Amino acid sequence: MRRLLLSASLATTLSACVGTPPLDVALAKQQLERGETQKAQRTLEALSARGFDDARYVLARLHMESDNPVSLRKSLSLLEASLHTGDRAKRDYARVLSKLAFYDNAFVNEAHQALKAQAQLEPWMQIELIQFEHEHASQLDLVGEPSSLAALIKTGELSDEHVLQAINRLDTPSLYAEEVKQICQDSFTNETAYYCLKLSAISELQTGNADVKRIINTISSAYEDNKIDESQAESLFNIFASSAYGEPAVTDVYHAAKSNGLLTDALLLRMLRYEIKTKYVFSTEELEHTLIALGEKGYDEAYLLLGKLYSYGLRVSEDPWLAEQFLLKAPNDAQAHFRLGLLYLSGKLGQPELQKGLDALLFAARHGYSPAYKELIKVFSGYEGVKPNPIYAHAFAEVYTYFGGELTPATQDMLSGLSLSEAQKTIAKQTADQEIAFITSSQTLELNLSKQ
Repeated sequence: MRRLLLSASLATTLSACVGTPPLDVALAKQQLERGETQKAQRTLEALSARGFDDARYVLARLHMESDNPVSLRKSLSLLEASLHTGDRAKRDYARVLSKLAFYDNAFVNEAHQALKAQAQLEPWMQIELIQFEHEHASQLDLVGEPSSLAALIKTGELSDEHVLQAINRLDTPSLYAEEVKQICQDSFTNETAYYCLKLSAISELQTGNADVKRIINTISSAYEDNKIDESQAESLFNIFASSAYGEPAVTDVYHAAKSNGLLTDALLLRMLRYEIKTKYVFSTEELEHTLIALGEKGYDEAYLLLGKLYSYGLRVSEDPWLAEQFLLKAPNDAQAHFRLGLLYLSGKLGQPELQKGLDALLFAARHGYSPAYKELIKVFSGYEGVKPNPIYAHAFAEVYTYFGGELTPATQDMLSGLSLSEAQKTIAKQTADQEIAFITSSQTLELNLSKQ
């Protein structure tokens, strides 16, 4: 038996931080702009540990952008420590609670109270409160029916900009397409243009009636007329450079962004996520050259994409050794560690490297890539070459579900075949609690791995 000790647009906000060392601010801002989220996170963590409130707030916002419950809990903790700094922290604290309520009903009432309190301070937050009440009506002890969002908009109490901002935060803004259309017909100004374009585009995409080329041309015209700035145009192009609303319009976005001088590295990288599977713009040689160039600029995701390209033989011949080389160049990318873990366990590099595979999967899981926990369940359920360890298998299953994961029927069947005594159930619960503590407070967890 071997004994293992397993180790463990914010850039704009950050530029306005008060009382933070300028060199560190500049470094974190550059890292965020280059897409080096993990590096920026470490910089912000160091500043936060030194007591800089603004850095702590930006770090909380960084975690808040994720829908991963692990990151959301970290954000909540950071925001709780920042409540004394003002309304922005209180507002985001309420929003994180509402996001966590989606995963855990224990947060529903607390989130509701926080949103109500914030809506009294900022009337436009009433829209988010109403949406929350509709989503959680069965869990809330509400008197009468939840308020109507459409009715609130009709009162005229909110500014056009605030209405658009609030609708923008909803999961289904297309429900209020008529309200958006009316506002944008009456008031297409520099303050409303970005949200008008975004919400109109999403509404058309959600209803399946989008004329993509026309919308992209409208975005280009708005940029040329100075109705929207560079970052807003890029954000709008990003909508069409993803598969969130159907087939990504990679070719149209690429040419529109390039002709307007808006083809940033970050936008290009987003499009390359789809380009590695299907040729839209680049030949295979151009694709590889472009990704390597982005990797050399500091974009870890570019090396991740190259690793996936060669791991699965996407548009190239499968080459696990070259895949490993590229993935190792992204040491701070959680998904890159996940891919490495699978590669080491698969034996495609020769013999399965169980220790390296386990370490890589744990790193990925503990840094927000939750699918790695599902693989760890498989490993300890009796992976080829590994003696089954029911305690660890059940412990990682509990951790995975604690952070919002759902076990498939196949995984449940696998776990049901690994029965535990009452004493083992206690140990499994303690192990799961230790792992959760590791994620939330950077403790260390010692595990055993037995080879067959």
